[in-house]
Amino acid sequence: MPTTPEISRPNKSFNWDTNEVSPNGDDIPYLDRKDAILDVPLLDPLDEFLAIPVHSPARLRLPRLFHPLCSNKSIREHRSGTSLPLNRNVPRSKELTRKQRLGHETLPDARIRRMHIPDPSRHTVSSLICRAPWNQRLVLRDFIKRYIKADGLMSVRILSTGSNCEDFRKTKDGKPLRKLQDMSFLSRSVESGTSNGKVISVEYLYEAQSSCVVTGYNNTYWTALSFSDTYFYPGANNDDESDCGGNEDMLPDYDGDDDGDFTDPLTIGNTTIPHKRLDPRHYFLVVLSARLDKVKDEWDHIRDELSSRVSDYLSNPHITSPSATVTLASTGGHAEAVKKSYEWVTAVMYLLEKLLVTLDKVIKAFGKFEKSGLVKCTGPEPSQLLQLPLQEIRQSVDELGIIRHNLSTLRQEAQVFKEQVMGMAIR
Repeated sequence: MPTTPEISRPNKSFNWDTNEVSPNGDDIPYLDRKDAILDVPLLDPLDEFLAIPVHSPARLRLPRLFHPLCSNKSIREHRSGTSLPLNRNVPRSKELTRKQRLGHETLPDARIRRMHIPDPSRHTVSSLICRAPWNQRLVLRDFIKRYIKADGLMSVRILSTGSNCEDFRKTKDGKPLRKLQDMSFLSRSVESGTSNGKVISVEYLYEAQSSCVVTGYNNTYWTALSFSDTYFYPGANNDDESDCGGNEDMLPDYDGDDDGDFTDPLTIGNTTIPHKRLDPRHYFLVVLSARLDKVKDEWDHIRDELSSRVSDYLSNPHITSPSATVTLASTGGHAEAVKKSYEWVTAVMYLLEKLLVTLDKVIKAFGKFEKSGLVKCTGPEPSQLLQLPLQEIRQSVDELGIIRHNLSTLRQEAQVFKEQVMGMAIR
């Protein structure tokens, strides 16, 4: 699954190497500051966090968009200590984010925070909002917004086998935050079961988003935050922490070993968490490289599955020509076969079009990110530091381009078959 790069250009006068800390006090949450100014708890903390002008149309639209992950009520409950976790994916977010960033004896590297949250819920997001300091509030707001919308940076749908794993997070209309699509139409060989007379297919294409943001004050004082969707894994919402169901974002290794070493969940365990100074620019690219590599693997799986299913269907005759002795029965059977083939190829082409549009966005996102100038650094040492993850990212993007070409070719084959079917219908 992918990470979502922030495209905005940094201030030209930004001093990466200063050792000063933020003058705005990262140990004082923004909402707590507002409480102190008003001398009463905020009644609409989400509206305050979103920083929407009173007369702006967004005052109704944005809270509705944020509804799957937070609301005024959920934030008030979290601040009062009455909120409860929804599932085992909820980390000890309230405890961790409440710890002081500076001068904390048990957190020697508290200046650098790395937080990864699989399937962010109302509990975790409300916790982040409650703890957000003044200088990170708007960054967090835009990050959550991008993650919810999955709007043109990097998103992917994942092919999986098993029962329907619907996203537990709901929009204001009661619909799941992420969509899924029944894939049983792809092949006649797909097994299915029945329940109360209804057919239950066993294969679905799941929508998923993974996003990452790195924000901070300088090289020694920054925060990395990652969200990823894992709801479609078997047992994703179970209370048994020993059963990860193949979910790489929930591996037990992230809890550390006997030597106290931790693998980094933001990089899906590809790196360990070092006890040394990190360059935030380099770290962001390392996370992006690891997440994009997983995206590439998912798209590779999707390409192989679709190619196999479509090729199987097209290689077997589904439409028999009317017999020489034309009867009402033979004509009716031929027409029914033509109708079913037309419905199948139409559904396949619609699916391929959606996948190609999404894959185009994935590929173009990195091109836009690379042209933005964010990956350029002054001095030879930082530049050399960034080259390896950049090279890995470019390689993944190139492989995604090959997958896109393969899917486009598959769409052309489907188009040829559709034209043949339409000719049979007209004849």
